[in-house]
Amino acid sequence: MNKKTLISLFATTIALTMPSCRGNDKGNEGKAVDAWTEQMNHNLADLTTHLDNLPYTTAMSVYNLSADSFLFNYHERQQMIPASTLKLLTAICALENLGMKGEFHTTLHQNGTVSSGTLHGDLIIVGGFDPLLSLGDLQSLAHSVKSAGITRIDGRIIGDVSMTDTLRMGNGWSWDDYPSPVAPYLTPLFFDHQRIKTKTWNMIANSDMYCLRTFANELQKAGVSVNNERLLLSTSGVSPRGKELSRISHTLSHVLPTMLKDSDNLYAEAVFYRLASLKKKKGASAIDGVSMVKNTLTHAGCDNFNFRIVDGSGLSPYDNMTAESQIRLLIYAYNEKILLFSPLYSSLAVAGKSGTLSMRMTDGQAYNRIHAKTGTSANACCLTGFAKASNGDDLAFAILSNGVLSPNRCRAFQDEICKMLCQ
Repeated sequence: MNKKTLISLFATTIALTMPSCRGNDKGNEGKAVDAWTEQMNHNLADLTTHLDNLPYTTAMSVYNLSADSFLFNYHERQQMIPASTLKLLTAICALENLGMKGEFHTTLHQNGTVSSGTLHGDLIIVGGFDPLLSLGDLQSLAHSVKSAGITRIDGRIIGDVSMTDTLRMGNGWSWDDYPSPVAPYLTPLFFDHQRIKTKTWNMIANSDMYCLRTFANELQKAGVSVNNERLLLSTSGVSPRGKELSRISHTLSHVLPTMLKDSDNLYAEAVFYRLASLKKKKGASAIDGVSMVKNTLTHAGCDNFNFRIVDGSGLSPYDNMTAESQIRLLIYAYNEKILLFSPLYSSLAVAGKSGTLSMRMTDGQAYNRIHAKTGTSANACCLTGFAKASNGDDLAFAILSNGVLSPNRCRAFQDEICKMLCQ
């Protein structure tokens, strides 16, 4: 489908100005809104023919949030692979249960007594699946040990990774993607995004043990003598952990923008397992995370819809959602302006300006008026989010396409739909 064909699909539009749509006279305003709705309905009705002729399967739904009514539905209850648009569900569930001030913790404990500067016992670093934990944070933890008067550790350095189960790969993830920025190593303890700098940034397979080794090295740099042969990862946890020496925390407000704007899978899985930890304090699994997001779907009125969720990022091909369920989710967020909608909206990629939409819809009606989440996999090309119409109405839309062999052509088609919604 070339550019001229795409443009011709949506050539029938109405030229509305803000004054004519939002005039001072209430009677005229009502007529203007009706005219806009009528024209939009006409444009969307024409869209059905084009959707029927696509070489891939598409499910689509558009809802007028301001008028509280559906504008368009096409195969809206068909099960589709949502790809990374699933991150919207993870994000809304996190906002609902944690709030933007919800924290990811990494704590350091001494399990033993100190005499003459020697810790007779173990030093324990407890992973909290913090996606923002950095080398600087590990250095800060190491200096806190020296500040506590400890210059030697005769016990072990233990990395407690008992927050989650022992599975380090998501359900249905492709082995040949793993580990990578696409398919990260799932562990509660890592730093610097599981990457190591060589000539380029490379992903680390056993990032929890690498984190522990790095922490031991930072202890030595800080003037604390340790035995590098006594490093241990504990999947069952250490009890009691002993006195807390230090704590590193980062909030959801710093995690959500990268998770949504840049579609970062590691950040999404970190949030997903943080939610799972609310269900189970130790050994939390993907099943616990799924239980949490299912509750959010129920709150959004989707409990009677068929869906299957297995991870938090949408990386798995086993994930299934419908366009209608995604719209119901966005309606739920929109109706909770302060708790859900405001932080969600500001964290999404913006057409022509930021994140995965920075190079899309760089001009025209949709520029800066589409806030959405993209979703791309080997079989899916999706776009779900919010549009600001020319009459000032807020719209929610979900465009889920599966069986896509040419993602660029599919994205161009989605962009033209977004332009139409913003007219």
